[in-house]
Amino acid sequence: MTQTPDNRLDRIERVLDNLVTNQLNERDARLAQREDLEILYQTIQQIGEGVNANREAISEMREAISEMREAISEMKESEQNMQSAVSNLTVTMLQFAQNAEADRAAMRQMQAEIQQIWQYLLSQRSNGSSGSS
Repeated sequence: MTQTPDNRLDRIERVLDNLVTNQLNERDARLAQREDLEILYQTIQQIGEGVNANREAISEMREAISEMREAISEMKESEQNMQSAVSNLTVTMLQFAQNAEADRAAMRQMQAEIQQIWQYLLSQRSNGSSGSS
């Protein structure tokens, strides 16, 4: 079977057509891969930016937690000081109450003594006025 030059040219044309089509398809596939890689690269950059933002947020949270711990420690110390002050105040108030009770007892005693002196003076006055008339 001999091929005529036209047949042969047609066949070469089809082979070249197929080759060009294959090359174009491969080029399109590579362009699609390149676009996919570009999208992937952008996504990775966005993730990196997100990671950096998260690191900054975590760092800020750590600072805030540290400040809160310090504030809590100060509050505990303040509470202890306040408890000590309240305890001291309670002791002082109890001493004041005891002193006030002792003072009241002393005042009652002095009033009784003053009453006795007053009664004595009144009795001396009545004895003196009846004896001089």
